[in-house]
Amino acid sequence: MKLPKLENTADVGILIVVLMLLGLAVTWPLLGQWEALRGFGVELLILTVTFYIARQYLPWEDAERERIRRPGPELWVGLLGFVVFYIVWPFVAGGGGPVVFLAPGILAALTLAALRYGRAAWGLRWPTGRELIVLAVVAAVAVGLSRLFGGLLPASEVPLLATQRPLIPGLMLDFSQAGANLLPALVIVFLTVVGYELYFRVFLQTRLAQVLPGRWALFAQAALYFTGAMLPLLIVSRGDPSVFPLASVLTQFAMLSNGVLAGYFWRKTGSLPLLVLLHLLAFVRWGL
Repeated sequence: MKLPKLENTADVGILIVVLMLLGLAVTWPLLGQWEALRGFGVELLILTVTFYIARQYLPWEDAERERIRRPGPELWVGLLGFVVFYIVWPFVAGGGGPVVFLAPGILAALTLAALRYGRAAWGLRWPTGRELIVLAVVAAVAVGLSRLFGGLLPASEVPLLATQRPLIPGLMLDFSQAGANLLPALVIVFLTVVGYELYFRVFLQTRLAQVLPGRWALFAQAALYFTGAMLPLLIVSRGDPSVFPLASVLTQFAMLSNGVLAGYFWRKTGSLPLLVLLHLLAFVRWGL
């Protein structure tokens, strides 16, 4: 088996810890020392195990890419979309709403379509059997460890989280209250997942890789993914826990590790369907 270079492995490990520490810094003042440390430790463990599995059994070489026609302008389009939909829009509209979930993905799709990119640039490649097996193992480990530690860890010390523990880890999607609206809810979830993956991984990460080394581009999009989840909530709530439930802080914190894992899958496979399946199966423990 071909082993990665030591310096590359060290870089990846350092960047993972840095990103997780960023999440710890955000959650510490909001949730307190114990809750933040508990979340940091468990999420770092889950990310380490799942990332190791992906790194060992996905292809060592990066997936082939279609040439980016206008690297600079296209990257600026993606970053401008981030500023508009994740920062400006919540300020102006007083909330995120569907715009935050769907508009960035639509922006990415329109740009790809306008510049007439082919199937590879869209990630329209069905994953191989090996890639699906790796996905299944990663999803099983992520959800299994989440449920395991969710059952073992003591109740939360944060009053607003006490009735929702286990939250980090252990939160799963709950459609029990959807009733007749179940199908529309599932459609919205699916479109949201496709939009997230199309924007952050397929479009943004690929163009970040034009100006940054591949692994740095991966972590840059993961940080943007986390920021895009947190900023609209913080802007709208202005720190008021009645508007921005503390429970959601931990959910967003986990998006750091989700972004790292999804970014690695995209870098090595170039398959959008695989990303969507990864999001729906492995990230279901955090809602999205």
